[in-house]
Amino acid sequence: HPAYERYPVVNLSYEQVVDYCAWLTDRLNENLVRIPSHLREVVVRLPTEEEWEMAAYADQPYGQRAWYPWGHNYLRFQGKGKQEGKILANFKRGTGDYMGIAGKPNNTVSFLKPNSWGLKTGAGFYNLAGNVAEMIDTKGVTKGGGFTNTGMELRISERGSYTGPSPWVGFRYLVEAVTYND
Repeated sequence: HPAYERYPVVNLSYEQVVDYCAWLTDRLNENLVRIPSHLREVVVRLPTEEEWEMAAYADQPYGQRAWYPWGHNYLRFQGKGKQEGKILANFKRGTGDYMGIAGKPNNTVSFLKPNSWGLKTGAGFYNLAGNVAEMIDTKGVTKGGGFTNTGMELRISERGSYTGPSPWVGFRYLVEAVTYND
């Protein structure tokens, strides 16, 4: 349905995601043969924990890294203006139905710009923390936390877990270039 066009894919098993990555690898490599390019072969896969964290820390200098991908240790926007005090990710803020305050969903934050890798650092499209936790290449381990996690569980260094398909676990794959022509 069009209403879910930009929602993450959830409710998949680790094995289904690995199979999808293998399928997408084949499709991409079939197309690379047909186009003039120096790139000849790619592999699509889940990121390692280190790769996921590197993407989350993309714009933060080593030694000055914050807890969260948006570059500081707060869950609310610290700037001035109409965004001041807004929650920066979709996460569990208390007991109840996970819908946030006064009936507004937590996932309405979209004013943060993507990092230098093109990834959003807070709630919204391409987010790295909140909304749904992301599978990594280690089966049963997630990063980023989701709408059922507390704010502290969204920290870059935190690990989550899952045992099977779930509405709060999704995935982000990476495409690795493995062969180039001269």
